[in-house]
Amino acid sequence: MKIARVFHPVGQGAYYTETHSIDESRNINFVYDCGSTTLSNKKMKQFVETSFLKDTEIEILFISHFHADHINGIEYLHKHTKIKTVIIPQLNNEAKTLCKINNALGDNYLDTRIIDDPRGFFGDDVKVIEVIPFDDTLLSANASDNFIDIETLLNPDLNNSIPSGTPLRLTNKTPYWNYIPYNISHKQRSSLFVSELANLGISNIDIFNDVQEILNQKKLLIKAYKKLQGDLNANTMVLISTSIKMEYFLSDAKIVYSNKSSLSVIGLGGCLYLGDIDLDDKIGHSNERVDEVISKLSYYSNVHIGTVQVAHHGSIHNHSNKVFNKNLRTAIISYGTNNSYGHPSTFVVGDIAISTNCCDVIHITESKSSIHNQIILEVPVPTDDVDFLKFLKYDLHKLLMNNMYFLFKEYLIEDIP
Repeated sequence: MKIARVFHPVGQGAYYTETHSIDESRNINFVYDCGSTTLSNKKMKQFVETSFLKDTEIEILFISHFHADHINGIEYLHKHTKIKTVIIPQLNNEAKTLCKINNALGDNYLDTRIIDDPRGFFGDDVKVIEVIPFDDTLLSANASDNFIDIETLLNPDLNNSIPSGTPLRLTNKTPYWNYIPYNISHKQRSSLFVSELANLGISNIDIFNDVQEILNQKKLLIKAYKKLQGDLNANTMVLISTSIKMEYFLSDAKIVYSNKSSLSVIGLGGCLYLGDIDLDDKIGHSNERVDEVISKLSYYSNVHIGTVQVAHHGSIHNHSNKVFNKNLRTAIISYGTNNSYGHPSTFVVGDIAISTNCCDVIHITESKSSIHNQIILEVPVPTDDVDFLKFLKYDLHKLLMNNMYFLFKEYLIEDIP
């Protein structure tokens, strides 16, 4: 068994895929977001159609949030592949309206079908599941035994929503791997925006549920929008992609031979996808708010996670170094090289390096050469120290010679003969 994780070069946007190779004839595919405001519609369509063969089955499409740069390629993905299940953050009416306003003002994106009626957008053959906003009382972060089998989600008689923090697993296909979504609410910027509108004489934001009304009042909305730092987003669904037992999964290994012939094997196979989550505690968040979110992620982050997709294209307005554990080895920042937002922040890039022991910051742009691939293999790692040294010296070296790359927890073995 192996997993191919790909961070696709779509510029200002997000398109991340994981393919579990069960055997020579069976692949299980998962997608997190599919959109770009850097690529034209034609190029985005071509990009999606070359990333999967026609009618490839997508087990789950996870949608972090409904901003244009994360969703405007989904229609192409839906037409080109066969999506079985879509998992989205549950939104209230105000949150949906705020998404429409942000898309119209920021990207002139006026298609609201997937926001208004996601089940109608995907059709009867696709099951749409909503993730209930995060609540401390719903599920403890390390309750990995309380998983839901993904296959059962397709049962039409079951509820169409799940609590944040529910581990999802394919027990008959990928029993070794969990996908754990958390729907995180952002109240600070949305509340500020609504307050600014009230100051301008608009007390009912529901009138902007109609896109035409957004266009009619565009100048006034822009005036309120300029009071914000960062995007207008009410919810983001972060996703933990992680093994059940960390010792069996390695990805992106770096083998470094110095003049002492020392060997360094680093990192863990899990990934934390942050979407556009707002973790900045410098703009009105309480420290407790950030700590509350991090605490739910920390169990997996410290034990399983070696890769993090940096929030909101490396924006300084969404950043907190508390999400980066010392064992992190790969930080992914996706952005368009000519974006008008200043992404990524040079402060964020530097802060990641300072906050971790030795983390590679990988820049994913619209350049095809910036694509980043990770291979995660099932390798039984011995727990005995002597056996582990043998593993490092012989077994891992053989895998390296076969062009396999791994990411495992930090080890530095000096003077191996």
